[in-house]
Amino acid sequence: MRRCLGGSSTRSEATEGALAASRWSWLLTGGAASAVALVFVLVGDGTGTRDPGKAIMAPLRLLHGTVWLFLAAAFLLAGILDRWQVASACLAALGGSAYIVYVVLLLRTGRP
Repeated sequence: MRRCLGGSSTRSEATEGALAASRWSWLLTGGAASAVALVFVLVGDGTGTRDPGKAIMAPLRLLHGTVWLFLAAAFLLAGILDRWQVASACLAALGGSAYIVYVVLLLRTGRP
């Protein structure tokens, strides 16, 4: 890609193509994670968390969807910014932390 003033660019055409492919892979992964999050939030994840007898079940049901929302946001941000950055890593780390909380709560409720 050439600069407007006629100077050479710092990226070659091959690099530009690789970045475009990388951008689309981040965006497609983020879209897939968004779809999974939507299903988990609206339908549930099938862990039997609809038992009305325990107060922890409603937050537990939403927590798994929240994990996927964080992951989707991380991948979509990487796609928008053309690369994985600190902000993307922080969002993914939040998703990982939420997943650890989800698994611990799931094991405490006795639901496989």
